[in-house]
Amino acid sequence: MDIVFSRWKPQWRAHFRAIQADLANGLTKNQVSYLNIEHVGSTSIAHIVAKPMIDILIVVADADFNDGHRERLKEVLCWSWDLHHGGYLYQGESSIRGRWNFALQGVIPERKIAVVAENSIYRRTCPALRDTLKIEWALREEYGRVKLVLARTHNQRIMQYSTGKNEIIRKILKEAGWTDEEVD
Repeated sequence: MDIVFSRWKPQWRAHFRAIQADLANGLTKNQVSYLNIEHVGSTSIAHIVAKPMIDILIVVADADFNDGHRERLKEVLCWSWDLHHGGYLYQGESSIRGRWNFALQGVIPERKIAVVAENSIYRRTCPALRDTLKIEWALREEYGRVKLVLARTHNQRIMQYSTGKNEIIRKILKEAGWTDEEVD
C-alpha cells in the first residue's frame, strides 16, 4: 500500500466535526461511556503535509479500559446501525500496547480511531505533538520534510515509515516540555 500525502485541506476540520458528532451520537445512544473525542494526527494541523486520513482519539476513563468495554466498543463501532457509516474494522493493539485501533476504509477521507485510557502515555503524546506543531512553524516544516523523505524511501513499508519518524517526534516532544525520561 503506497503512502500518499496531500497538502492540508481546511475541509478536514469539518470532516472531523461530522465524524465526532456521529461517533458521540452512536456511543451515547448505545450507552458506551467515553470522556472525549479528539482530532489528532497531521490532518488536525493546518499547513502540514498529511496522509488524507482523519486520526481520531476516543478517550475513556482508566476504569473503563478493560476487556468488557473493548468488546462493547467493537460491537458498536463495527456493527451498530446507529452510526452513520458503521463498519469500522477492529485492528487490535497493533504495535502499541494500551491502544485499541479501529479503521474505516472505503470512505474519503479514511478514518483511524485509537481508543485510549485517560491517563495513558498515548493520550498524552498525541495532543502534545499536535499542539506543539500548531505553534512551532519550523518544527512543522521539518516534520513534513521528514515524512516526505521517509515515504519516498519506505513506500509500502508503513512500519519502517513510522519508526523512521522517531527522532523528529522525540524532538517535538522535547519542545513540548517533556523530559528525556518521559520521551523514552
